[in-house]
Amino acid sequence: MRVVVVAGTHSGVGKTTIASALMLAFARRGHAVAAFKVGADFVDPIAHRAALRETCAESENLDGYMMTEAYARRAAAAKAETCDVAVIDGVMGLYDGRDGISEDGSTAQMAKWLGAGVLLVVDCNAMARSVAAMIKGYQEFDADLNLLGVVFNKTGGEAHTKYLTESLDAAMANVEVFGGIPKDARGTGDFAGGATANDDSIEQQIQHMAMLLEQNLDLDALYECMPTFEVDPETVLELAQERAERSAQAEASGAEVRIAVARDEAFCFYYPENLTKLEEAGAKLVYFSPVGGDALPQDIQGVIFGGGYPEFHAQALLKNRPLRSAVTAFATAGGVVYAECGGMMFLSQSLSAPDGSSPRSMCGVAPFATRLTSSVKTGYAEITIAPGNPLFKEGEIVRGQTFRYSEIFGDRPSKMRVTEDKMAIGWGATYEVREEQSFGKGQGAVELDGFAWNNVLVSQIHLHFGANPSLAYSFVDACRKVSTSAYEAAHRAAMVSRRTMSKSFGPLTPISSGNVSRYYEGNTRAFEEDVHRALSAVSDSPEKIKHVLPPRRSRATSRDFREYSVDLDSAEGIGMFRSRSSASMQSLGVAVSKLPGLPRKQSQTELDVALHAYFGASQVMPDHLHSPSQLQLPLPQSVGAIVSLSPTATYTLYALGLRDRVVGITDACVLPEGVVDHPKIVARHSSTLMSPQHSANLGDRRRSSGVALNDLELASVGSMHHGSSHNSLTRLEKQAHNSSQDKWSYFDVNFVRHAEARLIFTPDVCADCTDVRFGTAKYLHEAEVFLTTAEFDSDDDAMLEVNASRPSIFPVAPKTLNDVLDVILQIGILCGLKDRAVTLVTQLRSRLRTIARVVASADQRPKVMSLEGIKPIVAAGHWLPEMKSIAGGVDELHEPGAPLDRLRWEQVLSYAPDMLLITPCYLGKSTDETMEKTLEQLEHLASQPGWWAIPAVQKRRVFILSHELTCQSGPQLVDGVETLARVIHPDLFPMELRQGICLKLNLEEGKSCRPKQLRQYFTEWR
Repeated sequence: MRVVVVAGTHSGVGKTTIASALMLAFARRGHAVAAFKVGADFVDPIAHRAALRETCAESENLDGYMMTEAYARRAAAAKAETCDVAVIDGVMGLYDGRDGISEDGSTAQMAKWLGAGVLLVVDCNAMARSVAAMIKGYQEFDADLNLLGVVFNKTGGEAHTKYLTESLDAAMANVEVFGGIPKDARGTGDFAGGATANDDSIEQQIQHMAMLLEQNLDLDALYECMPTFEVDPETVLELAQERAERSAQAEASGAEVRIAVARDEAFCFYYPENLTKLEEAGAKLVYFSPVGGDALPQDIQGVIFGGGYPEFHAQALLKNRPLRSAVTAFATAGGVVYAECGGMMFLSQSLSAPDGSSPRSMCGVAPFATRLTSSVKTGYAEITIAPGNPLFKEGEIVRGQTFRYSEIFGDRPSKMRVTEDKMAIGWGATYEVREEQSFGKGQGAVELDGFAWNNVLVSQIHLHFGANPSLAYSFVDACRKVSTSAYEAAHRAAMVSRRTMSKSFGPLTPISSGNVSRYYEGNTRAFEEDVHRALSAVSDSPEKIKHVLPPRRSRATSRDFREYSVDLDSAEGIGMFRSRSSASMQSLGVAVSKLPGLPRKQSQTELDVALHAYFGASQVMPDHLHSPSQLQLPLPQSVGAIVSLSPTATYTLYALGLRDRVVGITDACVLPEGVVDHPKIVARHSSTLMSPQHSANLGDRRRSSGVALNDLELASVGSMHHGSSHNSLTRLEKQAHNSSQDKWSYFDVNFVRHAEARLIFTPDVCADCTDVRFGTAKYLHEAEVFLTTAEFDSDDDAMLEVNASRPSIFPVAPKTLNDVLDVILQIGILCGLKDRAVTLVTQLRSRLRTIARVVASADQRPKVMSLEGIKPIVAAGHWLPEMKSIAGGVDELHEPGAPLDRLRWEQVLSYAPDMLLITPCYLGKSTDETMEKTLEQLEHLASQPGWWAIPAVQKRRVFILSHELTCQSGPQLVDGVETLARVIHPDLFPMELRQGICLKLNLEEGKSCRPKQLRQYFTEWR
């Protein structure tokens, strides 16, 4: 086997592009090509695989730190049995390594280990005779290196190449010039981003570059100069003996061990050597694509999630709920789950932006969350396997590397999994990591990694099994011990998840293994035919059709997920983590959504609307800053009417004594007790358009709060409201046909138009970024009280004249407790009551400080989970984590300001809270009605597997609290903090609670009951 190392004078000269093109060029000439990469890089081997796609050849890493010289030569010898050419892609500059005083880890070192010749790539852009000095320096720097010759890259043409060659000859460098590659817009430099590019575009670039090499390089002369890799007879004999031993072990072990490997655009960082070692140890690797919507392969005993780019495909991963549910169930049932870096991000609670915003829920197996960072962390490390590791033997030493743009935050395990008394805790560390310091500074301090629980192991480090093959055998042995019940649990969880994703799918009948292939084949063919017809109607361009069709990689996609995924990757709600394929998927989604028979997006449930009304959407107003500290206040309005569409603003206005100025509110606004003169309900949320009988029974509390409505206001959509005009009726009729785009079922445009309000508070309208075609802004614009920025900046004199009479519209969307206090102050300033607002905020902060001082003396702080919804299970971030923290509890699931989060039951079990608070939100419900409805839904919680094993349930620390204390932001949240402090630390806060706001589980400890009977064991607690 002839061997050549493609090296560069420095990074970015184009060596990877040329090396990949050289692989393809030799393959086209009939050679069997082996691909290698010097170093621990994952990205460049993706280009190598694209070059050798037809032969399905993998590119293996040769790293001077993670393997010895003997192992590197054995890796090359193994390829020499089937290949006649080996092309090795170098790393950085030819002589660049781990430090500045030796060749350790350099391309030059690996070339000498293998006895390979070096082809030096020189970037000649804007260079002339100086290139001779550079090349001569590289030639003479290490006389033991076999420098075959050079390739001039990015030349100005044949004349430039000739000039450079002459300068080299004149310097008597005695270096062969194999040719010069002219500048080309399609890529004579290295791949930008590597794996971030589309596989097809990489392949096209390599094919183009291979054509340039064949036209401008003397490949025959290069081949003749390449030295032959000599394999000694002893190595040949050892390789043959190893194959025989592996074959005998496979026969002795019996049934194969099936291990699933996630491999697609999101999980593409794997060392081929690791996968090969697993196969040699007896594993049958089954590949699947989480981004493509695949489920866990059948009958597996283990699953591997490698590193990659999950952040770019977070939305697709989020929407593959069947897979996430299956992984969680598989791990809980004892299945082996191994994840590195990006895979660890997928197994974490959530993945968010560097500032913690825009979190996307992941599998929730690991106890911590992950977030991106603005800088990369790289480096080598030596890992010692500690006791308690479920996959690898204690005391084994392995080397690996770190390459990540992410970090752990939240509940990161800080202790070893097995303590000094040999007792295994839940989640704990099983790696002792010593990072290799750069520039010869030795090793750093020991750090903890390799977090494990059950048979799950997650880590930020990429291990290389090459230097210690026993790791692969330990891994396979651990998988072999997994029972079939683990996959059965995963399969059931996926089935349940698919059933809940859309009611229109009908019953999900398990398909026998014998019919799976025929089922997928028939449904996939019919689906692709429908897609092709729909796309043809959009465009007749074959190029466009090819661009938007799914990748050619064959996937057995489940029918249920495929239908649902039409909505997943559409333009709606992609958010920060926009998938690289989002443009094509959006086009596909538009086309497929027109096909007959596909399920439409479900309308919002009553719980959805209530949570949205009280907490706001996760991204109410995108692409603009709306936190109180970022807003510019309009001119204060000390007199005049006020319309409040925000529950927060409404309660604050009443707390400031401005009830006389408030003329309009929404059905979500809860007024303080004792209010007699109630404002008009000017808007209703969609889910509250109910029958008069239901709305008339809102409860005594709602009537006393001034929100009872007359019969006219309770009419149906088609009715007239307070003299509504024909336009208003037309608008309401449009709402009936397009309610999915509008959160309001009723909005009194005429009242708002003629109320002469000076201030309007709203949670979701801003002149700088709100589209007046939708939502609240549409109605305010129709009422002629809302100006967009474009209208405000208009030169139309008539528009400016009208503007003087328009009210000031101020967005109120607090996300944290500090935001709430800022909003109170801002509302006071806008209403001309700054001093009163300052006094109120000062009093509220003083009460919070008092609570914090008392809580500081507590012996322990329990883990507290609060559920703002039961069917489905919903936990809110926003101000609640702060409230629980000030009251003496710990919330490890959410950070302050985090959006609503729908939880899977497995996450509740995994979190194992010491205290469970149930505070569901119900729009338009009194406290008594809220409590009653919550008691009705307790059966749903108690019927879940593992309910009685939750620590909070075992200790009977389960409470139902009035939603007014936590769900609706405003001054009353401080009352909620005091209530939580009493509940969490009753010994420190002996005062009694207000009657009717708290119920507690009082069933005798050690006993259980039927789910339907649970409600009778909740009694009032004060």
